[in-house]
Amino acid sequence: MNKNTTHTDDISSLLIKLIPLVRNNVLRKVNHKNNIPSGYFKILFSINNNGKMTISELSKKLNITKSNISPIIKYFEQKGLISRVYDQTDRRYINIELTETGVDFVNQYMYEINLYIENILSSCEKDTSEVLLNSLLNIHKILG
Repeated sequence: MNKNTTHTDDISSLLIKLIPLVRNNVLRKVNHKNNIPSGYFKILFSINNNGKMTISELSKKLNITKSNISPIIKYFEQKGLISRVYDQTDRRYINIELTETGVDFVNQYMYEINLYIENILSSCEKDTSEVLLNSLLNIHKILG
């Protein structure tokens, strides 16, 4: 057996278990006052991280169909977090981008996540948080 695949089952299982843990134990606890479904946040974060983009680009990036993403975009538009802007070079294309309120909202949400994580890590040894950081960086490097 290849030394790199020795723990494949354990790694796969833990990664799959990690997703709902993060969603339930971090995102939902921080999100309790926003009344926005936690699954919607990946759209805001993607636009925040990538800048303005078309719905098609966002759909491909997040692997969500355009028919499923469109109502979420409309939801965020109604909340004033996203706006649609015609492309300067080709008016057939409509980009979506965060409004100033949207940027502030994402920044506040990230701040609250940071506070929550800081609180969790405050009970850990410094070495534990460094190991966690290095592990997460490696996961991001491998999967990203």
